[in-house]
Amino acid sequence: MKTLSATPCLLLICATLLFACSDDHEALYDEQFLTANINAEKYTVNSTSGKVHCEKILANYGAIDLLVKVESHSGKNIEFRILNYKGKGLYSFGDNPMNKSWISYSEASPPGNWTAPYRVPGLGDITNRLEITDDDGTIIKGNFEFSGYENSQFSWRSVSQGNFNLRVRPMR
Repeated sequence: MKTLSATPCLLLICATLLFACSDDHEALYDEQFLTANINAEKYTVNSTSGKVHCEKILANYGAIDLLVKVESHSGKNIEFRILNYKGKGLYSFGDNPMNKSWISYSEASPPGNWTAPYRVPGLGDITNRLEITDDDGTIIKGNFEFSGYENSQFSWRSVSQGNFNLRVRPMR
């Protein structure tokens, strides 16, 4: 009789632990995302709908770089690298030839890679910027926009209303 009454209690404890761990696991996935509008088409990637990678790298020249790579299961990617990363603040791309930081959007099919170019006279006023709004050492949040140019196709992609909330891997 004692084992019969202990079984429901044991099942209740196991179910509670299982659901509690499951919620924590889902919350970890839900907190990472990157969204943007690409030529007015919605692009959203999180840990369940693609690959999300964010890390700070100790560069050869002694500074810290921030590298982010986000890829959807359909092969659409947004990547950026901020050289000499300083934390919260506004970063620009293509503003001068000495700034080697970059941001790009690419597709596997049909293949193409649209990168924020250096400002070229006659192209108009192109804003290629990324703002880090929060960096607590574990999570980085921010927003971005850029106009990417693809050399082989002579085409542009407008990437606007970009937002991200990403977990940073430990520095290597």
